[in-house]
Amino acid sequence: MDDVLRAIEVTERMQHYYTDDQREYLLRRKQQLGEDAIRGAEREWGEVAAGLRADLEAGTDPADARLDALRVRIRGLLEAFHGGDASIQRSLNEMWSNEDPEQLSRGMFDRELTGYMSRVMEAG
Repeated sequence: MDDVLRAIEVTERMQHYYTDDQREYLLRRKQQLGEDAIRGAEREWGEVAAGLRADLEAGTDPADARLDALRVRIRGLLEAFHGGDASIQRSLNEMWSNEDPEQLSRGMFDRELTGYMSRVMEAG
């Protein structure tokens, strides 16, 4: 039942933030990437979240050059999702700005961590 409710929530969010054309594009991206790549990206996001959390708790300056590799990794994960489509990227940013990051990420990111990631990305 939880999976069904989650699927309904995701569908509603997608309809709110993405146009029909964007949703079709994302479905094609999903098919192109395949389930293994998607599961791999989910694991990578978990690793990114853990790394960011450690840096946040250590008080690492978001502009620190040691975070450059993490920035590259985040950009790569985002690129894999939106495929370079600027309108998809804008819709994604809008959704993450307006929605609860814990729900969107299934608990990987909270508002504090999302804010830190934004500062890290803006700094590099």
